[in-house]
Amino acid sequence: MAYNATVIRLDPQTGEELGCFVAEVDDSGRMLRSNAVQCTGLEGGPRYDAYLRRSGHAFRVVKDGCRAYRDRLAGLSLPSAYRR
Repeated sequence: MAYNATVIRLDPQTGEELGCFVAEVDDSGRMLRSNAVQCTGLEGGPRYDAYLRRSGHAFRVVKDGCRAYRDRLAGLSLPSAYRR
């Protein structure tokens, strides 16, 4: 499966957005892998989601085919190596 969701990382106390990444999300909304935290050995199953959530951050998962993530990148002034 491929990345299919934009995930917004939130400060659990203020709700302020801290970052954004893409993830592969199952039908239950659990993150199975992401571009944020890699090489954990937990990718591909619900243990990966539990691992991320133990970080203490809150997450807003939007199963949008990574559209919001791509839109954010398109709005950044990135070097040519990062543009399509």
